[in-house]
Amino acid sequence: MDTFAALAEPTRRRILERLRASETSVGELVSELAVAQTPLRALDDWLEPYRRQWAESLDALERRLDEG
Repeated sequence: MDTFAALAEPTRRRILERLRASETSVGELVSELAVAQTPLRALDDWLEPYRRQWAESLDALERRLDEG
């Protein structure tokens, strides 16, 4: 439920939509979306385990493809 509650917040959804479009720095997000940087740090902390998991999965895929 915590994940869905986090995504239900409109500012977080706007941030995620912006990040889907292209890689963006925190400074750019703050300017474009007119948000304070403190909530972005909380979002970055929340995303970190997912970022780590995807990096590990993609590294494993790359190793597998290099073998084949």
